[in-house]
Amino acid sequence: MTERHSSASVIRMVEIGQHVLFVALVVLSVLRSYDEVPARWQTVVLGGAILGWYLAGALRRTALSSARRRYLWLGVLVALWMIAMLVSTEYAWTGFALVFLVMHLLPVVPAVAVVVAITAVIVVVQVIDLGWKVATAGILGPIIGATVVVGLALAYRAIEVESAHRQRLVQELLRTQDDLVATSDALAAAQREAGTTAERERLAREIHDTLAQGFSSILLLSRSGLESGVDRAGVLAQIESTASDNLAEARRVVRALSPAELQSSSLADSLRRLGSRIAQQTGVAVDVRVEGTPTALDAPREVALLRIAQSALSNVRQHAQAQRAVVTLTYDERDVVLDVVDDGCGFTVTSVNTGAGGSFGLAAMRSRLRMVGGTLAVESAPGEGTALSARVPISVGSAL
Repeated sequence: MTERHSSASVIRMVEIGQHVLFVALVVLSVLRSYDEVPARWQTVVLGGAILGWYLAGALRRTALSSARRRYLWLGVLVALWMIAMLVSTEYAWTGFALVFLVMHLLPVVPAVAVVVAITAVIVVVQVIDLGWKVATAGILGPIIGATVVVGLALAYRAIEVESAHRQRLVQELLRTQDDLVATSDALAAAQREAGTTAERERLAREIHDTLAQGFSSILLLSRSGLESGVDRAGVLAQIESTASDNLAEARRVVRALSPAELQSSSLADSLRRLGSRIAQQTGVAVDVRVEGTPTALDAPREVALLRIAQSALSNVRQHAQAQRAVVTLTYDERDVVLDVVDDGCGFTVTSVNTGAGGSFGLAAMRSRLRMVGGTLAVESAPGEGTALSARVPISVGSAL
């Protein structure tokens, strides 16, 4: 923006300088020819006509808004100057300013042709009037002067072209900036929408893996408590314990905190308590094993593995009709693998349709693992039990 204003200022200063130069040289021509012309009124009238015609066009830009008007105005001005040259050779001074004006208003080739013609008129008139004794000053002077003016005019044109070019670039940059702002707003809106969707998915997984599992346990326990010959006091104690755990989980889901189990113990200990609770509630023997050297995981990965174990054991309790389940947590150099294997009734993996028929749990598991760079594999067949394997990288770098 600063460069554009600088170029515009230079152009404006050149225009003002051109007006001042033209007026000054016309006045100089009138003064120098005043004592040489027999009829002094002629030079005054011609000087006034030239000056008046020039100012009429120069000070009214609308009068020169079209090329036709500019050429007509310039043609009349050149004609008046030629008449003045016939009256006095002193108007050669005005010819110097006229050359500059021609270079400013006409295209380069016609302008140079007119400049050559004006220079020739000056030289010829002076030679006719004063003879060949003006060879040095009267011939070389106008030629050198015209050459200098042409050079200055070409430099002025270059400044105009550069200014126009920079102005176009600035306008393009402003348009690009507006486009970028619009794109940024659209991207921000898309990110907000994606964040909202991701948060909804996260809450859906949390509710499924915690509250829904807890309510399911309470429902199963309450049904078993209605059967005859059951230790109802023990069942009520289990219902109370499960409801208490579920309430704690509900509070932590709302506060977006880590699971209560992981706040005070390791992932392996949390899995052992989970297996013990499931075994106590259902009678299914749950064996929890840890292999390899335990490695600290970040909270999102530990939460993911714990939720996968909770969901998998909930499926064992509700659907598998299993007698035994084995939960294995394996640490290797790059990954941590959670395997949950049961000896239940199994199912056909290819028949599971995501989101239907109670299979939301598997879809939620896969979605949760994708959030931490993990994968899920399920193997099962009718009558042959089920094996579920969740794998997560130990760190972000190992996921690449």
